[in-house]
Amino acid sequence: MDHDIRRLLHEAEVAPAPNPPLARIAVRSVGRVVIVPVKGIMRLEACDNYVRICADRPYLHKETLSGLVSRLDPALFVRVHRCHAVNMAYVRELLSHLHGEYTITFTDGAKVSSGRSYRAQVQRAFGLAGPGD
Repeated sequence: MDHDIRRLLHEAEVAPAPNPPLARIAVRSVGRVVIVPVKGIMRLEACDNYVRICADRPYLHKETLSGLVSRLDPALFVRVHRCHAVNMAYVRELLSHLHGEYTITFTDGAKVSSGRSYRAQVQRAFGLAGPGD
């Protein structure tokens, strides 16, 4: 028993601490690096192996959408489509459609559609899921 406790304590000491969510993203752009604060990002859009970051202006970042979203705070960002993730702080309205899809309107008036397979994530993120869901 003592051996098991010592082993568990040792594993806890050597286990890497989880990385905190990103606060800034360094975007390379023609000989310079632009630092984009995560809180200023409205939405993310997949473009092959790049991500279009929509913030004060659009930026193109060399990383997949899945990879970038995994490093962001899930309390701020939710994946709503295979090509889109949104910062919930900038969402003004959700318009429900058939089959569990939503049109998401942002504070600047821009709109994206959610995917059917992301319905549960969207409902949970915005408090739309009922107690039985």
